[in-house]
Amino acid sequence: MLKTKQKRNNRSLRCEQLEERWTPAQFGIPWADSTHLTMSIVPDGTRVETESSQLSTALDAQMARVTWQRMILQAAQTWANAANLNIGLVNDGGQPIGVAGAPQGDVRFGDIRVAGLPLGDDALAVSIPPSHTTTGTYAGDIIINTRAQFTPEKLYAVLMHEMGHVLGLDHSTDTNSVMYPTVHTPAVLTAGDIAAITELYGRRAVDFNEGRAGNNTLKDATRIRFSVESGGYDGSTPIIGYGDIGSATDLDYFEVRTLDGYQGPITFRVQTSGISMLTPRVWLIDSAGRVLQTKLGVNSNGTVVTIQIPQSVSDGKYFLRIDAATHSTYKFGRYGVAVTFDGLLQPTGISIDAVLRGRYESLAPENVDQLFKNPAASIFEDDLHLDDTPLTAIPLRVQPGQPSERDLEATGSISDPTDVDFFEVRAPRATNTISSWVMTVTVRRALANGIVPRIQVLDSNQQPVATQIIKSSNESFAVELLGVPSRATYFIRVQAPLQPATGNYNLHVNFGTIPAELNALTSGRLTAGAGFNVEQSLYIARSQMFNFFLTATLAPVTMTIRDLSGRLIHRQTARPGQPTSGVSKMFLPGQYSVTFSSSAAATFRLRGSRITDPIGVVYNSPVYEPQYQPNPEVPVYVFPFFPFLPTPVPFGFGPP
Repeated sequence: MLKTKQKRNNRSLRCEQLEERWTPAQFGIPWADSTHLTMSIVPDGTRVETESSQLSTALDAQMARVTWQRMILQAAQTWANAANLNIGLVNDGGQPIGVAGAPQGDVRFGDIRVAGLPLGDDALAVSIPPSHTTTGTYAGDIIINTRAQFTPEKLYAVLMHEMGHVLGLDHSTDTNSVMYPTVHTPAVLTAGDIAAITELYGRRAVDFNEGRAGNNTLKDATRIRFSVESGGYDGSTPIIGYGDIGSATDLDYFEVRTLDGYQGPITFRVQTSGISMLTPRVWLIDSAGRVLQTKLGVNSNGTVVTIQIPQSVSDGKYFLRIDAATHSTYKFGRYGVAVTFDGLLQPTGISIDAVLRGRYESLAPENVDQLFKNPAASIFEDDLHLDDTPLTAIPLRVQPGQPSERDLEATGSISDPTDVDFFEVRAPRATNTISSWVMTVTVRRALANGIVPRIQVLDSNQQPVATQIIKSSNESFAVELLGVPSRATYFIRVQAPLQPATGNYNLHVNFGTIPAELNALTSGRLTAGAGFNVEQSLYIARSQMFNFFLTATLAPVTMTIRDLSGRLIHRQTARPGQPTSGVSKMFLPGQYSVTFSSSAAATFRLRGSRITDPIGVVYNSPVYEPQYQPNPEVPVYVFPFFPFLPTPVPFGFGPP
């Protein structure tokens, strides 16, 4: 949160209790896929809990829309320039902030959403950083205070600060840093800011095509290859390539060969829209080295450049040269390339835009071909059961496009119900300040034919090790292992979920220093005498966000939370051996009824994490003052118990 400097007034001095720090926001946690981040500006009327965003109305009254939107984009790209990050601008469908969905990759809006609400006088904006335990789509959201007055320079400074938060950075004690908690202009990244963001994400990595020689000359051009499956490529689907312009001198060449006997039109498409803010310049060159056409991107927030030739050379070749347009503001970023043989192209099951924006760089041409033809049934990596044991495990090492050995990624598939994938990982070396690591292993549902498999961690002797499940939802599953020694080797076993049994997943292994916070909230036993129900009350003294983690034994247990008017606020169900993470939820001050129910005898345990800093999107809104004060005659049971806290406590479970 970025605060304003308070003006001197004539009111008498008084002490104000600061927010307690039971489980503060966990900064220092990177996004799982930093090279495929997206951002959107929510339309006015978008629901934020019980209020509606009015960002455009508020800022339009203070400056031209093109100006304030440029400040938002410039802040995002300034951070992206400094590290291994790509942030692409996408449309926002106006779904409520925090709606159920994937924390990253939801096609309805950006991973980072910018909205506006009337907050208190002490806040210019608030934001929610990424977390290993956060579920739903809250992570990455920024709320601008629509009651504040901004100049373009001040708005840019605020966005630089909040963008740092949603990328995982904490406040800085350096008064010159953009992460210092009081706004100042001009906002310029300090050496400390750059060091902090590169510590999380690394410096911009070379793309998959660079290799030792690179592809910055015609003779070293990267060939965009055809599928050779089922007798060869027939031109009915696009062929795809990916690249990245990572420095002021970087440029890329691609080679495209035509089909034997085909002389019809060909369209070459270079896209940064929804991928990054790079403004590309594209040359089309023939096999003799002659430049046939040159085109520039027209937008500075992502664009699509297309070049079409009406008649091609049979069994010939063409080259694309791509770099940043000299006039552009944004010269770094990812892009995708699609080539279509228009006379042979057939309708596809997934759009070119979705494939170029997706995480498909590692797919073979055969897999891309199948992705276009039948995305709902495509299998990305059919390993033919060749990695079903630790002895045949796939080593996870730093690859082109990945920042460091602290963040390792892979795309995998479960091709049949008996398929098992093994991956081998090695912890980074210890440092002067880090003697052991926190290893977090996350599997996420792929965008096409996605599944959320289950994972198990084994040590170097291939023996299972005890891990804590920190997330279990319809979109992702994560476990955590503490005290990982320097250079220790582990195996990760990935197996099919119950339903569906086959599909694709993304694996992410992070070696960090911050463990997930899952605190004990409440527990109980459901018996026949009580109708297999337990009722409690949840008392909320301050607006705050919860991530609930429910575990059940003996029989499925459902937790239902309603406000005192009976309105449903939250519901989630856990089955024995299948704990669940409910969608992260913002609770307003007040009293809520909580019911744990089952159809048979069962026990339950509720844990959770609570985000208190940033303070949440409605904490300082005058609409919610005064905050809820529970009846002092009602006992409130707080987990864990803090005897030194004054009444009322921030929250607590107690009898109904």
